[in-house]
Amino acid sequence: MDSQDTMDMWPLHLELPLVAATISSASYLQISIVFAFFYWLLNARVRAMVNIMSTKIYEAYDSGSVKQGSSSLHHQLTQIQLKKREKLAMTKETALAAVDTAMYNTKSTEWITKHFSAPEKRPVTGMSCMKCTPTSRKSAQSSERPLPGINILSLEAFNKQPKGFIAGAFATILHCASFPSHNFPYIYNSVIQDVAVQDAIRQTADEMATELGITDQRGLQMLYTNNKNRAVKILTRMHSKLSNMVLRIVTWVLNKTLPNLYTSMTIPVHQIEMLREASKKGLPIIYLPLHRSHIDYIAVTLTLCQSGLRSPLVAAGANLNIPFFGRVLQGLGAFFIKRRIDPVSGKKDKIYRALLHTYMTHCIEAGHHFEFFIEGGRTRSGKPCMPKGGLLSVFVDAYLSGVLEDALLVPVSVNYEKIVEGSFVRELTGEPKKPETFVGAIKGIWKALTDKYGMVRIDFNQPFSLHELVRSFQGNKNLQNGRSLHV
Repeated sequence: MDSQDTMDMWPLHLELPLVAATISSASYLQISIVFAFFYWLLNARVRAMVNIMSTKIYEAYDSGSVKQGSSSLHHQLTQIQLKKREKLAMTKETALAAVDTAMYNTKSTEWITKHFSAPEKRPVTGMSCMKCTPTSRKSAQSSERPLPGINILSLEAFNKQPKGFIAGAFATILHCASFPSHNFPYIYNSVIQDVAVQDAIRQTADEMATELGITDQRGLQMLYTNNKNRAVKILTRMHSKLSNMVLRIVTWVLNKTLPNLYTSMTIPVHQIEMLREASKKGLPIIYLPLHRSHIDYIAVTLTLCQSGLRSPLVAAGANLNIPFFGRVLQGLGAFFIKRRIDPVSGKKDKIYRALLHTYMTHCIEAGHHFEFFIEGGRTRSGKPCMPKGGLLSVFVDAYLSGVLEDALLVPVSVNYEKIVEGSFVRELTGEPKKPETFVGAIKGIWKALTDKYGMVRIDFNQPFSLHELVRSFQGNKNLQNGRSLHV
């Protein structure tokens, strides 16, 4: 009987379970063999590692490499830090001992003073730029003079000691009456008749005729007359009426009222002497003060009057041309100018520009001194603002055109312990500025008279030449452009 016959003898329902049991027994056997192999392998390696680590630890203890505990190691680190501190302390002590020895040797040794120069002393006044105006800078007097200051609100500062009862009772009046009289030419008619002003009036009338379409002679003449009348009104409001009598009266009033506001108005004596020497040169003097308060207008003028010097024409804002006070300011030398010269943006007011330029030029030719604020308006933050060259350009043009031979520029600083106008909190917060009025001026004066504002310090810097300044700027420009200098 062959195998085929034997297989055929098994029933089909017994053959399938037998095959499944055989396969399952083989799988369990294989898995058991694999697990047994890995167990043997890992167990051998772990035992080997444990034996090696035990051997190393025993060797370390036997060789004495670990003989101390953690507390002993901390003690060693502490000792090392203490040694470092001791070494640093010894180094400092050695350095201090060396310094003490050097100082002792220096004191015990005779000084050789010929090798040392005297320290540079603070200059009596602010000096001009050595690069821009070297000649003016070198002409300054020695800075080794003392710096005494005088209070211009005190008659004792000017050695005006009254003698007798009557002189003592009227000391301020006598002091103001003793001011030297200066010649202040009245400038008005020559400005209207100037060729530049007449041309500006004619050009403005022609432009208006073109815009309005007027071509007949009568209409042109009417436009010319209207513009001429406008020029007269502008000049009437603008021009100054500087008067010796008004200066004396207002100075007397200020000598009586300002001591109630300020404890003192101080200026170094040498600066007054410096201004007197500058006035002897016969050149126009242009004062350029910083602008912090309305008191600036009268602080410079009062200082010059008290010192017997010539008062300048002062450029003031047109907003100060209010009833009564505007007339007083005109008598003190103020000429009023608008902050915004051109009423229409993008269109120049030729008449106003010509009047302002011509008026200042004629005043220069007549020998007037000038004062205007280089910043334009008052600073609201207390910090100096960027300078503006608007009015200064008039003097530069007069120099370049040959009308002005030279002039002396004098920067001025007026510093207050407390400003009369306050801190400008409203304007700094964005609120619009209130215009000046007669009632507002009265209220401001009354408020000022009932308060104290401390000290005022006035400083005049060294005068320097406008001619030298312009030549220096032009020389630098031409050196950059490679051209020669022609004035």
